[in-house]
Amino acid sequence: MRKDMHDHKTALSLDVVKSQQRISTQVAATAFDNVNVRKEVKELSAKVTDLDGQVATIRSELLDFRAHAEENHIHLSSQLCFLVDYINRVVMPKRGKVVAAALNHLRMTKKDPVVVVRAEVTVAVMEVKEEVTEVDPPRKGIVALVVVV
Repeated sequence: MRKDMHDHKTALSLDVVKSQQRISTQVAATAFDNVNVRKEVKELSAKVTDLDGQVATIRSELLDFRAHAEENHIHLSSQLCFLVDYINRVVMPKRGKVVAAALNHLRMTKKDPVVVVRAEVTVAVMEVKEEVTEVDPPRKGIVALVVVV
């Protein structure tokens, strides 16, 4: 009976040792996995930090772009207001009248009244409905714009 107990005790001891080895293996594998997970978390944290910086930069650039676009919009709106005001003040009242000093240098065939306006800057391009048969070149310094209405 003693021998049986001794054999039984030895068998139990071997079972305990094998169980401890399996548990040690599992603990080592879990610890290794834990190290890998921590490494991946650190990498992802670094990427998130980098992306946060990029997002902040993009937001700043977007705000600058919006401010610049708004300035351009305001500038273009004011220029358009000046242009419309000029057309309403200067061009529209003269519509149908001959205004240029160089009119005697131009020979034209016309049915409708012709408007000739001296301008430093081209304001608008009009569609020509009649052909000019002959044009004498104007003198230097005289700019004429012929508009057929």
